[in-house]
Amino acid sequence: NNKSSNTIERDEFTTAGGFTVSVTKKEAESSSQNKSKNLRAAKKLNLVLDLDHTLLHATADKRAIKWMLDDSKKSTQTPDLHVVLLPLMEGHPLYELQQQKQQSGASGGVQVWQPHYVKLRPHLAEFIIEVMDRYEITIYTAGTRTYAHKIADVISRHALDYRRRKGGTAGDESSSGTLQGQEDPNGKNESNTCLDEGELNDLRQKVSRLEDRMRWDKSRKERQEYVKRMNEKFEQEKKEDVSKDEDSVKDEDGVPPKPVEKSTINDKESKDESEKPKKRRRVTFTESVITKDDKMKNDATMNEEKKQQNVEISSNQEEDPSLKLKQVKAQLAAAEEREGAAQALRKKIFGSRIYSRTDLPDLGRDVKSLKRISTCGGKMAAVVDDREDVWANADNNSTGRKGEPPHNLLLVKPYHFAPFLNFSDVNNASGKDLSEEKSDGKKKTDDTSKDSEDNQLLWTGDILSRLHSRFYDPKLSEEERDKLDVPSILTKMRREVLSQCNPQTKVMLSGLVPLHLQNFDSRNETRPRHDVIRYAEELGAKVMTKISNEITHVIAAKDGTDKILQARRIPGCAIVQINWLMECYWSITRRDVEPHYLGPPPIPRQNLNGGESKTKLLLSGSDSEDEDEDEDEDEEDDDIVMEFKRRMNELQSK
Repeated sequence: NNKSSNTIERDEFTTAGGFTVSVTKKEAESSSQNKSKNLRAAKKLNLVLDLDHTLLHATADKRAIKWMLDDSKKSTQTPDLHVVLLPLMEGHPLYELQQQKQQSGASGGVQVWQPHYVKLRPHLAEFIIEVMDRYEITIYTAGTRTYAHKIADVISRHALDYRRRKGGTAGDESSSGTLQGQEDPNGKNESNTCLDEGELNDLRQKVSRLEDRMRWDKSRKERQEYVKRMNEKFEQEKKEDVSKDEDSVKDEDGVPPKPVEKSTINDKESKDESEKPKKRRRVTFTESVITKDDKMKNDATMNEEKKQQNVEISSNQEEDPSLKLKQVKAQLAAAEEREGAAQALRKKIFGSRIYSRTDLPDLGRDVKSLKRISTCGGKMAAVVDDREDVWANADNNSTGRKGEPPHNLLLVKPYHFAPFLNFSDVNNASGKDLSEEKSDGKKKTDDTSKDSEDNQLLWTGDILSRLHSRFYDPKLSEEERDKLDVPSILTKMRREVLSQCNPQTKVMLSGLVPLHLQNFDSRNETRPRHDVIRYAEELGAKVMTKISNEITHVIAAKDGTDKILQARRIPGCAIVQINWLMECYWSITRRDVEPHYLGPPPIPRQNLNGGESKTKLLLSGSDSEDEDEDEDEDEEDDDIVMEFKRRMNELQSK
């Protein structure tokens, strides 16, 4: 029995807060069944969200503070830019000094907070509000636990502000009447905006300072009244003492004595002073000349004095501090109520489902495991992340080839806020963006105009909506739903993008994948495929390495190669950039090719077989230096055959 108990297979599961427990396979399956049962009862699915470069772009660089306010309009803030305060990290110049003071218990060992500037991705609030009622959302980040919780607060405030702008719903925390119409002392209406952590702390300190000032003013008035009473008492006592002295020196007849005459003394002193030589004063009778510059200086001085007097008058006529304190307290009460509503919304959205790399330290920075945070193991979970490699590195994925990400991963375009491009990232680097790697232009770091054009979260929200509708289709029976899982549904959704063309879509790459990686058998699951080939195949296209007249698209890295010039002669063959394929993969929809043409549009294709248009996509061989000599000879033979056929057609027409 002891031997059999030692050989029982066990799984590790990490709870929110970083506690890892070991359970048997049977216990894990039982927990998974209970979790699935609860989700299906609520008609929900699991959704795991990454943070950095998926939902936001964060940096600790101090230069980012200039983007808190627009340079051209100092009164307008950059949209969706927030500040979070985090403890100093290892490597910071003040970190070791702070640790030493805290360990020694020396005075002045105050916690130092470092500001981090967070730019939220466009449409984030809309995305969260849309999916929160259909999905049980979990945060899984490569950042620290404190960072994850602070970002959860920021997202919740942002979502609450969005809901309030849209009107909220009856009984919703965001539509509380006490939060409407509050004005701050500066005349700026902030009733519909949650404050960041630092702003709320500043408002609390402002109230505290005003209360201290009120107490000090009250104490000062009490001291002034006390001093005034004491002075009056002293003057009264002094008068009484003088009257007593006068009464004591009266003569017996009641007549006061004559005062002592000091004229003789004064005469003597004046005589001594008259004997001293007097200094002569030099007197000039010429008129002083006032220049124009002196007059201007005098006028400026007078104006400055008048302004100073006006400032003193206005400061004396300042509003009652008690009234100002009342206004700021009302502003703080409204802000605290909004913060409470945001915390309630955060609990509804995320609950306690927040995981960080510090909760799973044994996995490291470059590995994420779905089975470690979900007992379902991904059967009812979708993952949204900008990096595939961290999920592909896990050795316990339930789906996908070894070295490839699981099928329930929804890859998104890495998000970069242009002004933060030259700043260091807070956590891990972003994932690969093939659409940017093949572009020849550099982004302008001061250009924020294209930030609003980012529609990735709208695409992802649409994917999740379709996924939920398919899983909880009312036409399905419970027995049929038992056979469904999220990875299989997403696999089918991807394949439908390019496979529903008539006939099947065929693709050809140029300058993107070396030929030796294109020629290997994709059915061989012992090795991972190249990313671009995998994207095309998962979308339902067939990867081709030989040129054909049925080509509808060539996906190329650059224009002007021999293969592209050859493909332009094929009717209906569009030469497109890699962006087209990536947008199809990011959105799981067939995107329009016109914005992604590489060169002129294709020659119109003639309809064949009674009007049916052949829409096949061809993926050409690479133009890189990795091409083999045999492949070059085959291409030359193909060119000769095509030229021969063209000439034969011309002779027959004559």
